[in-house]
Amino acid sequence: SAPNGHEIKFTIQISDASGDCWGSSLKLVVAMPHIIFSRQTPREAKGNGDDRVDPGEQWLLSVELQNTGLREAAQLGGSLRSLSPVIRVLDSLATFREVRVGSTTENLEDPFVVEVSTSGQRFEIVPLELHLRETGGFYEAVISFYLAIGQGRVLLVEDDGTADFRKHYADAVNRLGLATRHWDTALEGSVPLDTLRKYSRVVWYVGTDYGNSLFRQGTDNVEAYLAEGGRLFLNGPAAVFVLRSRPLFTQYLRSSYINYNTGLHRLTTGGQNEVLGEIAFWLSQEGPNKQGMPTEIEVADPAFPILFYDRDTPEGNGNIRSRGIGASAVATGNYRAVYFAFGWEGIQDPDVRREVLARVLMWLQGEISGVPGGETCLPTDLALEANYPNPFNASTTIVFRVAEKAYARLAVYDARGRLVRTLLEAELPPGRHRILFDAKDERGASLSSGVYLCRLEVGDKQVVRKMVLTK
Repeated sequence: SAPNGHEIKFTIQISDASGDCWGSSLKLVVAMPHIIFSRQTPREAKGNGDDRVDPGEQWLLSVELQNTGLREAAQLGGSLRSLSPVIRVLDSLATFREVRVGSTTENLEDPFVVEVSTSGQRFEIVPLELHLRETGGFYEAVISFYLAIGQGRVLLVEDDGTADFRKHYADAVNRLGLATRHWDTALEGSVPLDTLRKYSRVVWYVGTDYGNSLFRQGTDNVEAYLAEGGRLFLNGPAAVFVLRSRPLFTQYLRSSYINYNTGLHRLTTGGQNEVLGEIAFWLSQEGPNKQGMPTEIEVADPAFPILFYDRDTPEGNGNIRSRGIGASAVATGNYRAVYFAFGWEGIQDPDVRREVLARVLMWLQGEISGVPGGETCLPTDLALEANYPNPFNASTTIVFRVAEKAYARLAVYDARGRLVRTLLEAELPPGRHRILFDAKDERGASLSSGVYLCRLEVGDKQVVRKMVLTK
């Protein structure tokens, strides 16, 4: 059970009859495989052929794994488990070939088979668990990943000059099980409108490149995409600086440039909001993801702020005002868009970075009246969905639905039924809601590993789900 890389130290002492003593120290390093999730490849077995995992369909699922440990892994047996009733695993067993250190293995020839329930939501991210055991060895692992239902495809537009942030975006989107296409403007030029139309969401990152394609070749295609009901996540401080007078910002994003500052690197939602829930994080201040120009913006209706620079920190040179806005969102009857006035890739904690992108993409895909195929659809009953990830470490997202405007209470209890923390007590509109649980109690103390119960109460109805915290 010793972890990979663990050092075992020995001291040997030898003495003779005269009392002389000699000593020697030895060190052994535990060399074990360390298997991590790399990517997944869903292939449609029974469905409508639209390259999208939809309710009522069957899919073949192969998973690519990478060995980052200190020794090769022999053949691995895999067992897939769904953590949500939305996904039923029809064939849960697969075999992965031996994998050397630094290499990958995939069960392409022996895929898992999953079926999506017809009662599933049209847009949902479902957590899955892959249990691995080495044949004839000691290594075992549990790997968590997600399968996206009804999400369509995502276009990642790389428009940041010579910077290389592609791997961060590709990794985060792939972990959510979303099909992607990467467009490099340095190699392929501006993105045609016909290409944009093929994607349910577009993630466009410009970093600090003031010579980005939107500036050089215009924003007409992006504006037309939004006018036709598109969903856009644009990020990077250079965008608002060089495009502030373009209709993309004045008419669609409804955000304007205030100033930039290199001193503040912590952002917070300042409470709950419909896009990101409640979250706070730091931006990198060194290394390749360093954020040297986090920019302050101003928003106008119908846009609204979703992230603020935190002035309650010892840093900052005062250029950014107290609670200056760092990100905005806008939803009309025809389109949705989110803008970050800093680089998403600069979020310091990789887990938080992926969580932020997941929440943005989920919100962008939300039901919008007036968009073809996206008519308003409200839940018909109370539901507490599977939290993700589960098991979890630092935090997990709890998603629930209410059918009508009502007073709701969401709380976490330990395995003995004792209240750990009340997450929500408020009147809510009908629809889908999500809250981040940071594995802390009412006093802000970190919880220990174990089983916890999440209970949602609305009127005389209640729903309970089990959550597992591992550290």
